Parts: sequence; C-alpha cells; structure tokens
Amino acid sequence: MVTSENPAAGRYPIAAVALALMLAGTLLPTPLFELYRHTWNLTPGSISLVFAVYAASLIPSLIFLGGLSDSIGRRRTILLAFALLAAGSLIFAFAQGLAWLIAARVVQGVGMGLGTGAAAAAIREWMPDNARARAGMVTVIAVAAGSALGALLGGILAEYAPHPLSLAYFVHVGLVAVAAVAVARVPKCPHPRPSAHTVIPTIPGPIRRPFFIASAQAFIGWGSFAIFVGLVPAFLANVLNLHNLLTGAFVITGIQIGSVTASIFAQRLTTRRAIISALLTLGAGMWLLLLGVAVHAYVLVGIATLVTGAGGGLSYLVGLNIVAGISPPDHRGEMLSAFLVSCYLGFSVPALALGIAANEFGLFAAFIGAAIVLGAIATTIIALTSERNLRVA
Repeated sequence: MVTSENPAAGRYPIAAVALALMLAGTLLPTPLFELYRHTWNLTPGSISLVFAVYAASLIPSLIFLGGLSDSIGRRRTILLAFALLAAGSLIFAFAQGLAWLIAARVVQGVGMGLGTGAAAAAIREWMPDNARARAGMVTVIAVAAGSALGALLGGILAEYAPHPLSLAYFVHVGLVAVAAVAVARVPKCPHPRPSAHTVIPTIPGPIRRPFFIASAQAFIGWGSFAIFVGLVPAFLANVLNLHNLLTGAFVITGIQIGSVTASIFAQRLTTRRAIISALLTLGAGMWLLLLGVAVHAYVLVGIATLVTGAGGGLSYLVGLNIVAGISPPDHRGEMLSAFLVSCYLGFSVPALALGIAANEFGLFAAFIGAAIVLGAIATTIIALTSERNLRVA
C-alpha cells in the first residue's frame, strides 16, 4: 500500500532483490578460483591476494561511503552501487590474468561498501509501517538468497555450460540491469531530516552499548561462516576426493539454508535470548565440524554446516534488528554500514588468521585454536549481554 507520507511503501521487495544481487555478484567468482589457478598457473598466495584486496576495498568503502545514502537517497546510492558491481562483473568476464582479478575485486568492494547499507536501510524504509518489524528477517533472507544464487550460478555455469570464466558474469550484469530499472521506478522517499554525509561514521553515545553488542556478536557469526567456507570445501576435496566446482557452492547454500530457517523460527525470542542462542549454536557448529573433520564423517560436516548457518543467521538477524531499531532515521544508512564493517571484519580477519596459523601448525590445529579464540570472545559477549546494556542510554 502506498501512502502520501511514504510513497515508496510496499516497494521493499525491490530493495531486497537489489541486496541479493549485490551479494550474488561478489560470490560468483568463489567457485571459479580453482579454474583461475589452473588456467593462469596462479599460486595459492595469488588467490589469497585476490580475497584480501576485496576486504581491503570493501571495509574502507563501508566506513567512508556507507552513509552516503543518508544524504543523496537510497535509490541513487543503490544505482551507483549497481553500476560499480556491473563493472566489476565485466572486468571478471574479460579477465586475462591476476591483475584483472584484483581490479575486479577492488571495484566490487567499493560497490558493496557503497550499496549494502543503503539497500538494507531501503528494505526497512520502503516497508509499510505495520510490516517494519520483519525488516531484519527480509534482509537476512535477501543476503542468504543472493549468496546461494551467486555461488550456485557460478558453479553450475562453470561446470556444465560453455565459456566457464565469463558466462556467469554476463548473466549477472543482465540481472543487475533489470533490477536497476525497477529501483529507478521506485517513488522518491525523502528522509524526515536529510543529513549531510559525514566522512567517518560516529556512533552516538546513547546507543554505543547496544551497538557494540550487536556488532561483536555478528563478528562471531560471520567469522564462523568464513571458516566454514574456507575449510569445508578443502576437507571434502582432500578427504572425499570431491573436486566438482559445485562443492563450495553447496557449502555456501547449506549455510544459507540454516540461516533462513533459524531466522523464520526465532522471531519470538527476546533480544538477549536470541544473542545467547545464536552464540551457543555457533559454538556447537564449530565443534561438530571439528569432530566431523577428525573422524572423516561427511554427515557430521553437513550437520555442522546447517547448525552454523542457523547460529550465524540468528546472529545477523538480531544484530540488524538492534541497529535498525536504535539508529536515528536520518543516519540509518550510516549506522547499518558501520555495523556491516564488523560483519566483514569477521568474514576476513579470522579466516586470514586461520590461514596464517595453518601454515605454521597445520589446518586441524589452527582450527582448534580458532574455535577456542572465538569461543572465548563469544563467552565474553554473553556475559555482557544484559537487558541494561541492550537499552539505549
């Protein structure tokens, strides 16, 4: 239903599709890195560099550009992000070597930093007032669907279709173009008090405690996701001799299935219970994976993937709900982008530390260390998650 107060009310599915396509574009290359390695004789260090430059461009973009939509509007920001992400896909499609991959990942990182906070804010703001309590769940579903779509599209087309290193990217550009037309047709939805863009996000004092808890527990969830995405395909390839390009895509899809399932069934939990449940579930998933790898039991690995997806999805959902609920309306894009910085730090720092430790001590020992460290951080967060600390001061 469209109202005079909010002419964009009811258009939130368009914002959700936009967010999903952003995630899909960045995950399209994931199943293809093994092909790149063989085609251009790249070293594992070169592939790690491609991953690192993505985080190195994404996180500063979230910090310095994430609040831009609070001043120029959600639609314009999403369209700018679409342009950058389409350009990134085209660079991948025509790539001729490592430098092209690095350039594509840098462009994607800037596009994601610019667009994800804007799209998440638009989902909430383009909803009718009586539906906004579901904004977090819609965002989680959009992220999960986009992640699974990107991984599966890249894996399926690379494994079974012609032009494995380019076709998926052209498909993504076409989908982005269609979505851009839909976004451009959304009626203008002005902010109550349009804000000037600030270079670095500033967390207001009254909301710092709940914001810190939301961000810290999301860091654990995304860190667990990254470890699974990095470890499980290698385990399946080395132990079970599964080298199909869809292996990694199925791992990502399993995580997202668990994520969406938990988000749907956890709506009635209080904020404190949701955080504690999420962190305990993540811990269970990590140690189930450890056991599954130790005894070479792929069934346990599959269960661990779903369990970790459930914990991570619940963690992301409750974090989004906290931040969206406490953010000033004219700085919502800025606050959501600051929250996403913690998510992407979680997705990059633990995985990088695991890789470094694995070179020194072996992958299994490094994973035990990661589980212990993340568990210690999670225990601290649980101790700090009181009703008092979750309230705006």
